[in-house]
Amino acid sequence: MNETIKRIINKYLADDLTEEESELLMEWLDDAEHKKIFEEYIRLDGAINKSLHSFDALEAYQKAIPSATKVVTFRYENVFKYAAILMSLVGIGYMCYLQLNIPDPTNSGLKVVDKPVLLKKSNGEIVQIDIEKNQDYKEGGNIIWRQEKNKIIYEDQLATNVVYNEVVVPEGKRFKVVLSDGTLVHLNSGTTFKYPVDFVANKNRQVYLKGEAFFDVKRDEEKPFMVEVDQMNIRVLGTQFNVAMFPEDQEVNTVLVEGSVALYATGKEKNGVKLTPNQKGVFQKGNKKITVSDVDVSDHISWMKGRLIFKKTAFKKIIKKLERFYNVKIVNNYPELDNHEFTGVFDTEEESILDVLEVIKNYSPIEWHLKDNTIVITSQREIE
Repeated sequence: MNETIKRIINKYLADDLTEEESELLMEWLDDAEHKKIFEEYIRLDGAINKSLHSFDALEAYQKAIPSATKVVTFRYENVFKYAAILMSLVGIGYMCYLQLNIPDPTNSGLKVVDKPVLLKKSNGEIVQIDIEKNQDYKEGGNIIWRQEKNKIIYEDQLATNVVYNEVVVPEGKRFKVVLSDGTLVHLNSGTTFKYPVDFVANKNRQVYLKGEAFFDVKRDEEKPFMVEVDQMNIRVLGTQFNVAMFPEDQEVNTVLVEGSVALYATGKEKNGVKLTPNQKGVFQKGNKKITVSDVDVSDHISWMKGRLIFKKTAFKKIIKKLERFYNVKIVNNYPELDNHEFTGVFDTEEESILDVLEVIKNYSPIEWHLKDNTIVITSQREIE
């Protein structure tokens, strides 16, 4: 084992891998001999006590749950074809491998109702968009927008009046809109986005968002780009940023990838707070205050590739994200778990909701079952 791989494994055990290092480790572990070396290295490391199929994850979780400062960490690695769960409890790391018997979603009884993306026109007409098609939408012989599967592209019509369209992205889908100025907007599941069919000269480029979107804004110094999200506004010239605010949220989160943006409460532009790249601005809807912190932006934009990254995330927030991404209904009848924090990564394009539930079930004291096409989570047994 060379020094590079040894360093990456040590970072893996410390839960400090970059995405590039994670991919390198997975490639290395494709070799069966490398897997043996990996297991032996962990076995010899004094900080890890590994045992195959014998580790009592439930018991360890019960010991950890009384303290609000302890965080249970999980990681689901497809390269092993089973869950590699890293649990950090009381400063001691335990590694266990559990062969999962994942139910086949098609045979589970869970029926996911497919909903179309909707485009609502200003005249009240509603267009259902089939994301498998390529087509042109015309009015008066002119192409207004072109559809390329899960993306629509607007043409510059040199309009003199502002006319708004609205795209509604249902749970379980993601969608993209290219505005008439060339701005690209990625829309997450459960998002509503209102925007002008064409931008008018000498006016700000004003759009409205409910949900989550990543904006790659075309620069135009004469026409600032404005995003209104509930009680907050974002002002930009040309930049890349992510903004999220769902109905259950009490805050608006804005993460800047490139360029510069100013955040301000509606009507309070003079009191705006500027972000620089790799910063997150959090707008509290209650007191209308904005706080700024440094972040890893990749954690906040991974959803565009179908990846869910949780870092010390409360279980109740995880459930909401799973509902939106998988278009399912989840009821948690184990409220004691709501505020406990979890860390992990799931690829929603490769792993079904049942995969996710089974991973969680194998190290935390929960059971789940289906009732009236709803996933119901219950306690496995009383926590002592």
